[in-house]
Amino acid sequence: MRFPTTTRAAGRLTRLITGGAISALTLAALPSTPAGAATNPWYDSVVEIQTFADRCFDVAGASTQDGAPIIQFGCDGKSHQRFRIRRLSNGQVAFQTFSGKCLDVQRASEADGTPIIQFRCHGRPNQRFWIEPATRGRVQIRTFSGKCLDVSNASMNDGAAIVAFPCWNNANQRFHLDNVMNWRWSS
Repeated sequence: MRFPTTTRAAGRLTRLITGGAISALTLAALPSTPAGAATNPWYDSVVEIQTFADRCFDVAGASTQDGAPIIQFGCDGKSHQRFRIRRLSNGQVAFQTFSGKCLDVQRASEADGTPIIQFRCHGRPNQRFWIEPATRGRVQIRTFSGKCLDVSNASMNDGAAIVAFPCWNNANQRFHLDNVMNWRWSS
């Protein structure tokens, strides 16, 4: 028996399954959708987003206010470090914070170093992300402008800002999503 093979021809992704019977499935490629976004094992999960510095994404000060920055901070297992991943269209996701707000590229800016904040969920592109496989079980999280979430200046310190920055596949742009699905939001 032969294993499935995947080929790309004339802008289409074609998967052929051989051995006994031959069947083909042709899907139109989505050039605007990053690779790996079509299937996402984290849909509808609650996760802790761990950084390269063994810290976690954190809503600064456990704030419930619009505009509160997302930073890295020592993992403490509390609700302000938990994010619900909501499935959107085209493989995109929204990250919902403990206060019901969403991760947001501040002011929909495309500038390098733009802070990631929490803001009232509105569904516009600056609150839509792609999760893509990286190396060693880690992922990159891409923004509407194609930038990656990034621990600012590759800082190892508590309080370092999470920002949008051009993707360069360094450790400070790769994150581990620890599924804590059975964890309950605190009241």
